[in-house]
Amino acid sequence: MRQDLALPGLDRKAQVSSGGRDSGTHSHRQTWPDGDPTAEPSPEQSAALGAFSDDLVDCSTLGMIYDETEGFGCYADFGLVDDLFAEPGRRTKPEGRAALRRLRDYLNDDSVPPHVIQRLADRHPENADTVFRALLRKPSFSWARHGQALLRRRKKSWYGRETWPGVTVLGDRLSELVRSGPPQQRMGVPR
Repeated sequence: MRQDLALPGLDRKAQVSSGGRDSGTHSHRQTWPDGDPTAEPSPEQSAALGAFSDDLVDCSTLGMIYDETEGFGCYADFGLVDDLFAEPGRRTKPEGRAALRRLRDYLNDDSVPPHVIQRLADRHPENADTVFRALLRKPSFSWARHGQALLRRRKKSWYGRETWPGVTVLGDRLSELVRSGPPQQRMGVPR
């Protein structure tokens, strides 16, 4: 199961539009209890924002991706990059150049798994060549022919290793079991 969601950035002072996106991406307007995005956040909101890196808090959109193999991950400006793949003609505009910079960051950052980039190309296969040609400045680049080699070259650490989810959401019962120790210990069986 692969799911993703692009939300407005977490920066409470950012001006976020709720403009439509393609059918695969959902956009929600950020709201604060008092309706004022410049107001101080509640203690709960501050705690929630504190759990994210500055890069994630200050981004224009936040991609939340669940991959059945890699687990759950959050990616700064995922919606911005997805918009570029949806409309590659935007690459010459300021927001398109920002999206190309973020895509370059994704490609060069070892903490971003290859499936994030693969997912963007899969969502918009008709535009992947155009976006990567602009990003790499290689007019003959073809995602279908060169995409996997590019990912394997730039994301070496993700290939040839056993995959473990980076973040996995646990329910209350499973969390309780994990905290209580190994099954043998809970059942009175010596280790």
